Amino acid sequence: MKVLVIGGGGREHAIAWKIAKSKKVTNIFVAPGNAGTVNDGKIINVDLGENYNIRGLVEFAMKKSVDLTIVGPEKFLVEGIVDLFKSNGLSIVGPTKLAARLEGSKNFSKSFMLRNSIPTSKFKSFSSDIEAKKYIKNKNFPLVIKADGLASGKGVTIVHSLADGNSAIEDYLEKKRFGSSSASIVIEEFVTGREVSFIALTDGDTIFPFPTCQDHKRLLDDDQGPNTGGMGAYSPVAFVNKQLHDRIIKEVIKPTIDGMKKEGSPFAGFLYAGLMISSNNEINVLEYNCRLGDPEAQVLMMKMKGDFFELLKLASDKNLVRLNGNENFWDCYASLGVVVASGGYPEKPELGKKIEISADLDINDDQLQLFHAGTDLKDGVTKTSGGRVLCVTVLAPNVIKAREKVYSELKKIRFVGMQYRHDIGKYLENKSTN
Repeated sequence: MKVLVIGGGGREHAIAWKIAKSKKVTNIFVAPGNAGTVNDGKIINVDLGENYNIRGLVEFAMKKSVDLTIVGPEKFLVEGIVDLFKSNGLSIVGPTKLAARLEGSKNFSKSFMLRNSIPTSKFKSFSSDIEAKKYIKNKNFPLVIKADGLASGKGVTIVHSLADGNSAIEDYLEKKRFGSSSASIVIEEFVTGREVSFIALTDGDTIFPFPTCQDHKRLLDDDQGPNTGGMGAYSPVAFVNKQLHDRIIKEVIKPTIDGMKKEGSPFAGFLYAGLMISSNNEINVLEYNCRLGDPEAQVLMMKMKGDFFELLKLASDKNLVRLNGNENFWDCYASLGVVVASGGYPEKPELGKKIEISADLDINDDQLQLFHAGTDLKDGVTKTSGGRVLCVTVLAPNVIKAREKVYSELKKIRFVGMQYRHDIGKYLENKSTN
């Protein structure tokens, strides 16, 4: 079987690495891939150049007789790549363009939650800066301001005063900080608690939940600094017991799948619910993603014992019901990953820095992996090519041992401007905010 993995980040490296373990898979094409996926056994990078778009990817998949495609970046899903692949008779895992609005538009997703009684914070949408500024005059702070469209995980600002709020509104709506993605904004009530990433694979009917993760989105230790695409994650999350886990499926995941079907946009693929769990275990949905998270994917691929390709094939064939439970699909060990980022990230990452990795870095298939993201290989030299560069990911008996291992191995990586958080998984029940 031939598989196409679309994307070039750490998530896609982890997906390709895991799929390569399936005996049923002979070739894995990664478009465009990175330095970690260059001619790695079954894996080969594909440079489509100016044809790196949904039509170019369809043409490549047809030319190579690809049996299954997995989409990493949300951009292609929102643009309708699943619709185009399926109309050409190609198997692909992911939601249609209409269903991908759950991630593509904050206004759509929040309104959808309201219509389907899915717990979320109060909100209001604006495309006028005048109206938005008028609205926050009578609100209690802090508030959360979000770009309506895709912003690579960076389109969220927590404001603590009227002045901060007005400044953020101007940044988004007047200065168009995220281009058309911030042509409108959502202003939300601020909620507190413990954050959880809850991911499930669905074929539109059957739900296959993945282990819970906790992502660390702020750049600096102790959840300080600007929002990023994610600086590290660990799994499982101890405070999500079976009772809470079952409630999340009952109150969030199942109503989402049922609601999308009822509204005429059935959702298939990876459904990611970013949740805030209050001190008394009330659930609030912060956001939806319509694909695997990053760096959650790296952590989850390390924990996965089952055949990922077989799981994806069942989902694409709308046959997940054939899978009996998931008790033996996951390792009982904990997994933890720390993202190494470029200097200047997230605003202006410094690119082209030579990456030096000590020969002592203890990489092995079972316990430790170095997943590449923003890396490029030229003339035998690996250099930085993006904001998030690498994700050092381990499997260990518990989170404490996983942290010890990760931070020991991180000392063996060097490049100019290198930065990473030192507290990933340190507070197992840390208090977070949206």
